[in-house]
Amino acid sequence: FWNITEMEVLASLANITSTTVRVNKTLSVPPHSFELPLAADPRLRVTITPPVAHCGPAPVNMRLLSYELKEGQDSEELSSLVKQDGSSLNIDLRLKPRRGPPSKYLLVHFHGGGFVAQTSKSHEPYLKSWAHELDTPILSIDYSLAPEAPFPRALEECFIAY
Repeated sequence: FWNITEMEVLASLANITSTTVRVNKTLSVPPHSFELPLAADPRLRVTITPPVAHCGPAPVNMRLLSYELKEGQDSEELSSLVKQDGSSLNIDLRLKPRRGPPSKYLLVHFHGGGFVAQTSKSHEPYLKSWAHELDTPILSIDYSLAPEAPFPRALEECFIAY
């Protein structure tokens, strides 16, 4: 019931009626630690570890939507994160073959569903409109859902994605 908007028939209908975007990539970010400088003292660094609660280390999945193809969105580095399980790598070059400049902004979206239902696919119709109206790429996080991944797993995945 909670994922009714992801049923193939409804998703196809929503796709037909929604804004067309040039970039719609499903990404899978591997579970690797990385370092960031501290805001208080950039000379010091903090290690950010991948989510491990309840399931152990696993990739964090997300969807990148962009109305226009921006510089860097078809890079080898980003393409290496494209989910390899048959999920879509949709870069529509027919509508506008050249790349726009890199975006100054990125909207990070955490979909509704109370950590128990839905994915970025459920929210694609309005996210496509937002990407167009805001002229900003959107990264929607597909956090793991309970009960298979109880709290705080989804929150950890949202943090690492951010």
